[in-house]
Amino acid sequence: MRKLFFSLLVLAIIASMGVVAMAQDEGTCNVPAPAESTTVTMIGWTFPILDFYAAELEKCNQVDNLTVNTQLLQSADAQSEMRLAAS
Repeated sequence: MRKLFFSLLVLAIIASMGVVAMAQDEGTCNVPAPAESTTVTMIGWTFPILDFYAAELEKCNQVDNLTVNTQLLQSADAQSEMRLAAS
């Protein structure tokens, strides 16, 4: 279960990098509005590049039916949150 969670987390981060790359072109999020209400949650720790991606992902809150939550914590707190989510 833990491997699955961390694999999904890594895939989400990689996928978000593609979304962010598109969003950088216009300064907004280029994700089309989903048909149903969708929530994306990014949990990580503060690090310069992750801070940048979190800020870019938050621009996607402007898209209808899409809510983006970013939680950037100190490393130990982030690990604790991920363990809690995986249990």
